Amino acid sequence: MRYLFLLVLSFFMSALFTGCEAQKSTKLKISATTWIGYTPLYYAKEKGWLDELDIKLLHLSSLSENMYLFDSGNSDAYVGTQYEYAQLSSKMPSLTPIVMFDRS
Repeated sequence: MRYLFLLVLSFFMSALFTGCEAQKSTKLKISATTWIGYTPLYYAKEKGWLDELDIKLLHLSSLSENMYLFDSGNSDAYVGTQYEYAQLSSKMPSLTPIVMFDRS
């Protein structure tokens, strides 16, 4: 009887804790170049506002590096020019711009 009770108890406990898992906090990685128009992003990074939203801003120095990083899957999103969008959308037809603006 004791073994049956222990067996039922262990089955109940394993069923109870099967769905429990610590939530992993995955940061959204956004790559950006040093263009002056992206200053608000870097300002938000320095103020710590992006950390609160689990966003990691990757600082890059060239447009091609930005494209390669996104294309290889090492960043989840990128901020870039229309040239970068044209190059990447030819490889990835499902690529959709989120925000477009015309400021220089």
